[in-house]
Amino acid sequence: MMSSFRNVIDEWGGPQRMAADIGASVWAVRKWHQRDSIPSEWWIAIEAASERLDHPVTVKDLAEISARKLQETSHDVDRVATAGPDGGPSESGPALSCEAAE
Repeated sequence: MMSSFRNVIDEWGGPQRMAADIGASVWAVRKWHQRDSIPSEWWIAIEAASERLDHPVTVKDLAEISARKLQETSHDVDRVATAGPDGGPSESGPALSCEAAE
């Protein structure tokens, strides 16, 4: 199983080869690699083109990578939201208020 979108692109043979195989621009695939993200509207084209590869990539594989990234991002946000002023754990949790200062 591929662990990241970058890994998918690298295993494919790089941005130029993937771009040629799926009909995307090389520039776009390079950006996907930089961001470690592949837009979901390309997943079906990737799955179809990957059937010619030794290691096919399915929409399910791409969705699992996306879900893992989302879960990791969620955990990062939770850690930041509960951090105290010094970056350590907050004793009371995040102080969130929508009231305007008077």
